[in-house]
Amino acid sequence: MEAAARLLGTRSAFDGQRADKIIRDLSLYLRQAGPDHARDEAARTLLDHDIWEESDQLW
Repeated sequence: MEAAARLLGTRSAFDGQRADKIIRDLSLYLRQAGPDHARDEAARTLLDHDIWEESDQLW
């Protein structure tokens, strides 16, 4: 993304340009993987450890 922005120059930074939209969308998509992975790992850890006693009732 950085190389593409350098090749295109300041034009790539103008709001509404196709390169600007692609770079923003791609950077958001790439950042999303970290929090999703952390959430999935936390859920997996919780599910792998039985925290309920036999006497615990949900209802």
